Amino acid sequence: MLVEQESHDKSFFDIEDRRNWVWLGFVSILAVISIDDFFSDSVLVTPINPDLNFGVTATCAVLGFALAFWRLLNRTGRRRRLGDYLVVFLVAPLLAGMWGNVTVWRMAEHLAFFGSDASWEPAVYPVQSFVRNTRRRRPDTYKIKIDPFGARNVDIPIPYAQYDQFRRSSAPVCVTVLQRESPSGAVQIITNGGLDLGTPEPVQLHSC
Repeated sequence: MLVEQESHDKSFFDIEDRRNWVWLGFVSILAVISIDDFFSDSVLVTPINPDLNFGVTATCAVLGFALAFWRLLNRTGRRRRLGDYLVVFLVAPLLAGMWGNVTVWRMAEHLAFFGSDASWEPAVYPVQSFVRNTRRRRPDTYKIKIDPFGARNVDIPIPYAQYDQFRRSSAPVCVTVLQRESPSGAVQIITNGGLDLGTPEPVQLHSC
């Protein structure tokens, strides 16, 4: 009896249970994208194809909805609650769409600068705003936002001393960053970010 019961037990990674393998593959892709974005200390700041960006983001959102809906339909043994429907119709599409957007930008950056030997040069850009992180997990982090080409907001971490010194400046504030340009005209900058979770190094802030 015990042997028969154990033979019918299925692990999460049972090869016959395709639902779990689909979810594992989907989560693995998101994890790779997130790790690549988290470890990177550079970012693409020039515009990319808006139709491609919208298409990939929308496709990922639909895929997130479809997978969550499929999971909900095939879930047994538990009553469906409001939270389950919120995940299907809101959380899953939103997160998948966000990761789709990140994927487009990361792939565009990799393609533009793969094997590039372009030299890094200083460039000056205006600071749009100073931001204090209000999340409970990391309440004492500070950053500036720039958008030099009107393509996307880029965050650059700064130490508190610079945040406190420049955030109330009456004159426009600029930042000097290192950047390089690809033959296609794409521009990549160093963001002073990446894996470092400690106090960021000071950046070159000054009046414009």
